[in-house]
Amino acid sequence: MSLLRILLVILGPWSAAAFAQESPPDSLSTADLALIARIDAHLNPQRTMQARFVQFNGGGFIEGTVYWRRPDQARFEYDSPSPLLLIASGTLLIEVDLELEQVSHYLQSGSIADYLLADNMLQSPELKILWLDNDNGIIRIRLIEREAPENGDITLLFNANTLDLRRWTISSPNGADIIVSLINPRYNLIVDDDLFHFQRPKEWGPDQQAP
Repeated sequence: MSLLRILLVILGPWSAAAFAQESPPDSLSTADLALIARIDAHLNPQRTMQARFVQFNGGGFIEGTVYWRRPDQARFEYDSPSPLLLIASGTLLIEVDLELEQVSHYLQSGSIADYLLADNMLQSPELKILWLDNDNGIIRIRLIEREAPENGDITLLFNANTLDLRRWTISSPNGADIIVSLINPRYNLIVDDDLFHFQRPKEWGPDQQAP
């Protein structure tokens, strides 16, 4: 359930249904492997990132601001009226409902946050590339967790000119796509350590869930 865990917090659960209905792809070509290595080499120096994001799911959308810091920290601040704040601290995934004054904790180890923020992410031995498509200035790469394909898959979209990650797409249990698009990402900014931690206000009372 490792890949699934962060999606329960940030994006909702994956569905393996779409993958189960498809045949395995042909082997990646030498050109594909070279492109994958180029993308990883481009992403690795991007140690921090700040961007606006738009999350589409179930016919609606939500906007917010995302920060991340390699190799294992991220923060999703959702705009009002959503009360959610979602943090990957490096050890824990923290879900904060500012309206209900509730905080939930999940172990981060082996989560999709760890994979997406890792160096040489696309060449990770723990992930398998199902297919790669490079067309019309867009590179799409579909991945599964090698040891647990039943957890579902994720499709990453990169700008073919800059090789920057611009979007990821997963499938919800009811078959609807959940899409997160990055807007005007900025890289290698100085980010405050406090962004990746949450100090529960004393007036909120005890935690809903202990870490």
